[in-house]
Amino acid sequence: MKESIAVILVESSFRQAHWWQVYEQNLAEEISRRSLDITFVYDSAIPDAPTDEPRLAILFGSTAGWLYETLALCRRSMLKPVIVSPEPKEPVPGASLVLPDRVGSTHKLVAYLASHGKKKLAMFNPRPTSANGQRREEAFLQACRDEACTGFVAGGPDPNAAAVSIASQAASIDAVVCADDLAAVFLLGELAEAGIQVPDQLFVAGFGDSVLARHARPPLTTVTLDMKELARQAIGCALYLHRNPHTISLTCLVANQLVVRESTAFLPEGTAQQPGLLALPSPDGYPAPEPDSPVLKMISSLEACLSHANDMDLAIMDALRCGASCRKIAGQLYVSESTVYYRIDRLCQFAGVAGRERFLDQLRRYTRC
Repeated sequence: MKESIAVILVESSFRQAHWWQVYEQNLAEEISRRSLDITFVYDSAIPDAPTDEPRLAILFGSTAGWLYETLALCRRSMLKPVIVSPEPKEPVPGASLVLPDRVGSTHKLVAYLASHGKKKLAMFNPRPTSANGQRREEAFLQACRDEACTGFVAGGPDPNAAAVSIASQAASIDAVVCADDLAAVFLLGELAEAGIQVPDQLFVAGFGDSVLARHARPPLTTVTLDMKELARQAIGCALYLHRNPHTISLTCLVANQLVVRESTAFLPEGTAQQPGLLALPSPDGYPAPEPDSPVLKMISSLEACLSHANDMDLAIMDALRCGASCRKIAGQLYVSESTVYYRIDRLCQFAGVAGRERFLDQLRRYTRC
């Protein structure tokens, strides 16, 4: 009989995000591997837990408002919370934390660039009001000091203006660290438009493991979170607390790994000494994050499109980027022309664009043949 230990509470809006789909798959695999009985519960269905239900709740969301409402629910229902996302702004008594090591990952990327002589750095952060964005900025500036690099942050509510600022200073900087990989994909497109060659004139790197990062022009060097490890730690933390009820709380930091690609000329990871974790002061509070700009929403939609694409879809996109007609693509893939048109229209729907030409423009601008 499977052991029932917890429920996983998920913010409804977060359920639509690409990253939740990745989380969900790895969580389901870990739950199955351990032969556990854990239920996924979404906003509209969260009841007050009866006394015979599991005493633990694993929390996945994206907004501070949802987090604190759900923590209040956990207190009323006598559920012990294990917070994975979002990271709380201040300590939560009795709550366990399973978090990505954002500070350590930022230091890892800066140390990698510094080990290859890239000492004049900029950070591109088009989401400066988000808690994660601000923590990335703090960690970046601290890492620059530790690695004897010069660094500044280009951000603000207008990503185009921030990208123009970086492009105008490209001759005086060595590399750009982007707050996330989708922002980096956007920046790569803007730099190419400005005639700046990556990596010959400027290195660009970011954080994350999106499909777009692997297909960008050029493919992006990133520091990625091991999703399998995060799922293992989250479920393992809940299982330990379930079997050791007198333990008040646990805190786990999930490590990251560097994936080197063409945007940093495939240079291997250096041997620069890695310091310990940086201790950043806990902020008193962050302003409410502003909505993403239209261009960042477009990049996110393109990422969702690629994440839904299968091998045939990817082959069609490669052929489109290289200028092939739908008739020629149909012949190459041994399918009907109507099948090719159907799949292109389906990809347009996922990408949120009204028309094949607009979709093709995005592919050519942000991905490579």
